[in-house]
Amino acid sequence: MNDLERIASLEKQLLDLGYRHYQIDEIYREAVGTTTIAGLSLEQYQIITEAMEEYIVFASKCLSRTP
Repeated sequence: MNDLERIASLEKQLLDLGYRHYQIDEIYREAVGTTTIAGLSLEQYQIITEAMEEYIVFASKCLSRTP
């Protein structure tokens, strides 16, 4: 799986967890300063990927605690 496919997969997971597109854009903006993911460096892809994974873990924990 290449970087863009990985990000698309993580984005789908976030959407499935209830995040909206504008919230995902904010994750990108906080992580690397832009919402445009095409043409980022390998380091920037890794930063975005790690940030998205952290949000997925957080949302999953929150949902598992909801009665």
